[in-house]
Amino acid sequence: FRVLLNLSGINGVCPTSVEHNVNIYDVKADFHRNSVADTDTAICLNESMTFINASSSLVNTFSWELGDGSTSSSSSTFNHDYNAPGTYSVKLMVSGSDPICYDTATKEVVILAIPVGNAIGDTVCRYDTAQLNVTDYNPAYNYSW
Repeated sequence: FRVLLNLSGINGVCPTSVEHNVNIYDVKADFHRNSVADTDTAICLNESMTFINASSSLVNTFSWELGDGSTSSSSSTFNHDYNAPGTYSVKLMVSGSDPICYDTATKEVVILAIPVGNAIGDTVCRYDTAQLNVTDYNPAYNYSW
């Protein structure tokens, strides 16, 4: 950008101006979780979370903290598997050079527990009614036979 500084002496005498160029570098950290729409932020424990880098093109250094003690320096799309259910805060720190500029983006991912349940069956003769039961019933789960 070209900037202009107008100045004058005491009581407004001897007005003058100075022009100078100012370069602004836009280094922006950003990423998506599981899709470019960034809507699939919760997955089940046995699935991989996909991280899609969406940082500005001036970035040349990437540092990921995945919320579970894991890190990465990937500059492109990658998958990560979490070992326990929970909500994880994921941070992407980026920098550019000439001049060195920094930015950070933080987003959450949710890893859902896999439902656990047991079923008890029965031994019956043909045309008799079998008795089936669910043990460890959890009202938060949906059950269907």
